[in-house]
Amino acid sequence: AAQKQEAKLAADANAKRQQQRWLVVGGYVALTVGLVALLAGSYHWMRHHPANRYPHPIPVDHFFDVPGVAPAVAVALLNFRSPDTDALSGELMMAASRHEIKLEPVREKKHDTVRLTKTGTVTNIFLQRAFERLGSLDSFTLRDLKQFAKKDKGSRVSHWFKEWQDQVDEAAEVYQDGDNIAIRQRLLGIAWGLTLVIAAWIGVSALVDPLVFKISAGLGLVVLFGSWTYISRQRRQIDRNTAEGLVLRNEIGGFRRMLKDIGHFNTAKIGDLILWEQILPYAAAFGLAKQVADKLAIDFGKDVVAGALVAYPLYYPGAFNLSLGDMVQTSIAGAIDTSANFSSPSGGSGGFSGGSSGGFGGGSGGGAF
Repeated sequence: AAQKQEAKLAADANAKRQQQRWLVVGGYVALTVGLVALLAGSYHWMRHHPANRYPHPIPVDHFFDVPGVAPAVAVALLNFRSPDTDALSGELMMAASRHEIKLEPVREKKHDTVRLTKTGTVTNIFLQRAFERLGSLDSFTLRDLKQFAKKDKGSRVSHWFKEWQDQVDEAAEVYQDGDNIAIRQRLLGIAWGLTLVIAAWIGVSALVDPLVFKISAGLGLVVLFGSWTYISRQRRQIDRNTAEGLVLRNEIGGFRRMLKDIGHFNTAKIGDLILWEQILPYAAAFGLAKQVADKLAIDFGKDVVAGALVAYPLYYPGAFNLSLGDMVQTSIAGAIDTSANFSSPSGGSGGFSGGSSGGFGGGSGGGAF
């Protein structure tokens, strides 16, 4: 009886092992079929969803005309992401040049700050919200903004900034091809989907047999490498911009390079001070205002520039050893980060001053891949 019992237990154990093996083999076969189907289906989808093609303009090294869009939109188009606080500062400099606001250095309770006073119709949504909340008698200081941000339990300052980013992103989307961006996102999804399936396929193959695992691992890595290479090449060939957007982005890129290389040019030969007054807000948006202002002072003469450009003090260090533009950028970036940190459970804001809080045009579509 004991021998029969042992034989039965052994038979049951063998049957269980056999059942488990069939489950593993069945899973491996199912994943193999699924992988082949995914590869075939993905290729079929890519063949039947071609991207829109546009002629590419001849790349310009340096471009000297003022872009046809606002400073923040220029930054967003060039970087393929939402604008940062440098871009917001450029917009505020533009508002000051258009006499929508007045910026002046003041000393408040032993603190150096900048007072913003409304002098016209304000079009910048961030400024609108700040004046609505803080603008007693249509005026507030950057210190007021920072103090408000420290007590800002609702993260309103960071929400104002995000609202402004959304406004800029919407303006930039006019020059983007939404269908192409969607295709780029779909291709990225396909690549990651293949990665997950191949990883699971290789993992299950290890339970089937050592030889099967070696073959599957080698084949899987080859397929994975080939898929990512092919998809990345396809994505790079898909334009995120429309024909008009490609021309504009080419010009903006050349314009920024001109500002970065300003030391190699005689600014007086590029244009008069009226033109440079239009250019300076863009320099601020690209974080290049100081070097441009310094070059203007060399080529035109500091006294001439200061007398001709009402907005020149915004860009050149004054009594506080900082330009008003630098003070605006630093203060607003600090207020936004403080506001975001206030409600962040991890204490981190994500770095508004470092680039953006998110991105436009399909999020990761702005990456290098």
